[in-house]
Amino acid sequence: MSSLLACSSVIKKVSVSKEKRLYIDGLSFIPSDLNDVKAAEIDAFIADISAIEEVKRPDGSLNYKRTYLCGKS
Repeated sequence: MSSLLACSSVIKKVSVSKEKRLYIDGLSFIPSDLNDVKAAEIDAFIADISAIEEVKRPDGSLNYKRTYLCGKS
């Protein structure tokens, strides 16, 4: 038991960092107004750049097809 106490005296307490924590959204669409990103107070986001095309199926239900910008160039 005394050896545990001796070891604990060597361990230093870790201080809490006062650095700004980053907030990153894992999946977003690019907003039409980029000021929305600033208003959301996020530091970064991963943007979905696909274009969504609505496809009507033979049974009348809707499906969605994703296309990407590089495919349109």
